[in-house]
Amino acid sequence: MNQDETADDRSVAATNPEGVESPRRPTEIAISIEALDDRQARAAELLVGGMPPGQVAGTIGISREQLWRWRTKNAAFKEHVHRLRMELHAARVERMWTLVDKAIGVVDEALGEGDPVVAMQVLKLPGLHLGDAELPEPLYGSTSTGIESSADHRSEDAPA
Repeated sequence: MNQDETADDRSVAATNPEGVESPRRPTEIAISIEALDDRQARAAELLVGGMPPGQVAGTIGISREQLWRWRTKNAAFKEHVHRLRMELHAARVERMWTLVDKAIGVVDEALGEGDPVVAMQVLKLPGLHLGDAELPEPLYGSTSTGIESSADHRSEDAPA
């Protein structure tokens, strides 16, 4: 075993009585994640944060090969990276919904103040079905959203 190889490089798979390797239960994996050393935990954070693997290896003072072994053969490390990615994704989704709520609040406030431009923009939203109703032209300025009403597709000689 060379200097970069540690006992932590072993998979967290268990061997059943028949000698066949099987994955451990989630509680066993959670315990194994806690067993990661500081370098492995930091490497996982840097990888999930978007740092290239070669730079991660240099930053924490290991070889690229060692990092590759952790990423491909160490189930506890792989599970920790996966968990960090899921946490990051959940945080991003939550942040997006917070922004959507704020945007809806701004639109609601503008509509409450009677802003005709915002009202027209809302009426032109994709997916808002108004049947064959024609939308009036904006009172001032262009509010084009790039979305055409059904009236825009009618031929001039076709009956309305």
